[in-house]
Amino acid sequence: MRNSILNPYIVYALSWALVLLLYDFAWSEMFPPISNMLYTFIISTSIVSLILGLIFLKKRYFAYHKIKYAPGKIRKLTTIYVVLNILEIVYSRHIPILSIVLGGKTDSTNYGIPILHPLVVTLGIFLGLYIFHMIISVPKEYRSKLYIYYMLSYIGVFVIYGRGLMFMTILGCAIIYAMSKKLQFKQYILLCAFSIVTLFFFGLFGNIRVGELGVDITKVGQASSKFENSGVPTEFFWSYIYMTSPIANLEYNIESTPDKQITFGDVGLLYMSEIIPQFISNKIISAPVAESKLIVESLNVPTVYARCYSIAGEKGMWIMFLHIIFYIFIVLALIPKSSEYFVVS
Repeated sequence: MRNSILNPYIVYALSWALVLLLYDFAWSEMFPPISNMLYTFIISTSIVSLILGLIFLKKRYFAYHKIKYAPGKIRKLTTIYVVLNILEIVYSRHIPILSIVLGGKTDSTNYGIPILHPLVVTLGIFLGLYIFHMIISVPKEYRSKLYIYYMLSYIGVFVIYGRGLMFMTILGCAIIYAMSKKLQFKQYILLCAFSIVTLFFFGLFGNIRVGELGVDITKVGQASSKFENSGVPTEFFWSYIYMTSPIANLEYNIESTPDKQITFGDVGLLYMSEIIPQFISNKIISAPVAESKLIVESLNVPTVYARCYSIAGEKGMWIMFLHIIFYIFIVLALIPKSSEYFVVS
């Protein structure tokens, strides 16, 4: 087994560092400046997470290991996944990707079987990561048999044209690949080139999706003169907006909602609405919980912390961060390092 510098805690810290760096580019006029409170929270949680990551690194806990070739298991899981996607299409009576190709409007939020749909999407992401891990683990002569199953793992996100989910899966595969290798300079260059190409196509497909509707992402995202004068292709503005709009929405919520004194009732509501699965919490919480405020309705990701702030103020954000830290501990305690699912988890 090979010790890997990439683990959930270090990834958390690096992700926020990247987002803050990109946000500082100021490529969008609609994004508010980050407040001292939010800066302090992000930097503090990143430092805590980085320290934990380095402790686990020193203990060699996140060691990468190969997994065995298991075509029977892959075939069975993929068959279940494909059947579930067919059932979702039959239930929904439409295919979002076809509506987009034909130039019509579609709402993927109304697609799929209630309760089951998130599980189907999650199964597809898991399959993509698990099969990729197997591909880079087994000898070359077995890999060709796995490629078709790897492509099938993207059926669910392809049907709903889930570019964000597809991007996250590919990013996860890149992280697994980086864990598996002691990367040389040439491989770092190749990974960077692959990332740039992936981000370009992410934006290109975004332009295709909204182009026929007469929507311009630089208008929706209110591209600043800094971006327009940078010479960067507009396709990359999609990635910039996707990566930075969540923190902008979080800051917008902080500015729009004064901090509050937390109560036990707030803590209970936070856990019920933000941590307990929705199909359970909906049966317990009678009154609707206020939704997070958005700068623009189409940019509807406000980070995991936004509603926590709305419910319980800054302390609510810290409660969620501590939950994330302990959730990772629990997952690691339940999945042994020798498990074939350890790297994917």
